Amino acid sequence: METDPYARLHQMLGLTHEVLRRGCRQIELHAATVAEPDVPAFVGYCVAFARNLAEHHDLEEQVLFPALKDKVTGLATRHDEHEKLAEALKSFTTHLYSLDATLYPTDAPAPAPSKLAFSSSAFLAAFSPIRDVVVPHMTSEDGDMSPATLRGNGVEEETVRSLIREMGARGKATDRSMGLAFMLVHWTGDERAVFFGNVPWFVRDYVFPTFTLWNSAYWKYASTEK
Repeated sequence: METDPYARLHQMLGLTHEVLRRGCRQIELHAATVAEPDVPAFVGYCVAFARNLAEHHDLEEQVLFPALKDKVTGLATRHDEHEKLAEALKSFTTHLYSLDATLYPTDAPAPAPSKLAFSSSAFLAAFSPIRDVVVPHMTSEDGDMSPATLRGNGVEEETVRSLIREMGARGKATDRSMGLAFMLVHWTGDERAVFFGNVPWFVRDYVFPTFTLWNSAYWKYASTEK
């Protein structure tokens, strides 16, 4: 785990971005070949991906970008990309819930009851706008949030430390069970150890993995391959 706060923030974001890149790759890999009996598990995996992406999007828009936008000019472009991503994500999740409305969040108005047959071409048409934004967006953002960029643009160390604390507090304050499980199944053991560097080892290695027991059928689509 990095101890320099600039490097630590970059490390945390980079590992989160890598989860989402791997998720994009896995969805595209399996969408064309998923067998009909496996469609519910695959759709569940995609819902987990979409929720994780939405939570990360909200974190950046509500915590990171407001604190850094006046210093890091590239974040204006990332914000514009977020707006495109939000629209694509809305369309994609609507498509997912049309395939299985039982996965719709219980605290949100349910869509009209429907159960469409799975079509890989229709699915990929709904997913491709997300893929087309996420992969280059995350790569550019890794550069925007690099230690050299933050230091070079005069972002103060205490600002970075505050962002790290706020990100941690936000993660504890929200229901992250599915999001945490999605991240865990896309990280290697070493990556988990780096991301959760300040978490006691028995929590990291024994408590957190229990979250993957729920919806375990989803995670066969996951991969830690880079």
